[in-house]
Amino acid sequence: MTLAIALLVATLVPAVVAGLLLLRWARRSPASTRASSANPLARRLVLLLFYAGLYASAQIAPLNPHVEQVLSSLLFVAAAFVAARLVSGLIAFLLAQSISHIHNGDRERIEREYVPLGSKVATLTIGLVFVIAVLKHFGTDVSSLVAALGIGSLAIGLAAQQTLGNMLAGFTLLVDRPFRPGDRIRLASSEVGEVVTIGMRSTRIQMADSNLLIVPNTELVNSRVVNLRTPARAEVKVLIAKAADVERALTLMEMIASERRLTEPHARVSGFPSIGIELSLSCYAGSADIAALEADLRRALVAGLIAAQVDVGGARPAPINR
Repeated sequence: MTLAIALLVATLVPAVVAGLLLLRWARRSPASTRASSANPLARRLVLLLFYAGLYASAQIAPLNPHVEQVLSSLLFVAAAFVAARLVSGLIAFLLAQSISHIHNGDRERIEREYVPLGSKVATLTIGLVFVIAVLKHFGTDVSSLVAALGIGSLAIGLAAQQTLGNMLAGFTLLVDRPFRPGDRIRLASSEVGEVVTIGMRSTRIQMADSNLLIVPNTELVNSRVVNLRTPARAEVKVLIAKAADVERALTLMEMIASERRLTEPHARVSGFPSIGIELSLSCYAGSADIAALEADLRRALVAGLIAAQVDVGGARPAPINR
């Protein structure tokens, strides 16, 4: 009996020390989530080692065989349950800490969508392992149960293969960050749009025509995507007569672009075809549709130059009313 008590004390002291060390490490950590997560982990670690010490002490203590069997079984179940909760909490803790370096917005999304899901899957898996371990401890044949679980998991995995693939791809996009919400991207299909949200299954992209394009995450991960971080530049060319006032036309073109709130407009002479002088206007288009912007800007330039009595494309300006 003395040996059993000594073994229990020898187990309890390291358990308390381990719990205190875990709490001390958590308080020194700069991450705010570690302290709150480490408290239950420390308690479960102390309980696990305590139950393990009781189980070992019960095995060597001079007890009635029937009492020893019942006590050992209860302690084994208790220790296994605490161990399952400890591992489940540790997985959730590690998941939360593995994303602590990610950008705030992406981290909040992962914490809201992926961490709870991963914790639930881990808890379910550990719970099944706990049930199998307890049944096996009591002499139950668990081979048929393990085979059924394996076949069921395979069937679920095959049925939800695309969904699981999109979820993992979404997690990859959030962690790797090839683009973020607000970025303009060009897909492999040449479609250009602004990223609105990166969800668990798909990514939503706002197109230039205000329609919402929904793309599965696996397509974005497995194909080439161009992140248009540098604002796109639009360029429009107009033709004026050789006798026209070039400097006045260039100034008017830049004024028209500035009135339309286009960034850094720059007009220049770009060529000398046989029928006139070619002028070019370039400016940053931001997130707008380049083709639509250039067509609209071209109409505005032609109308503005004609209204200013500049011969555009061989068309004579309207006479001035005197």
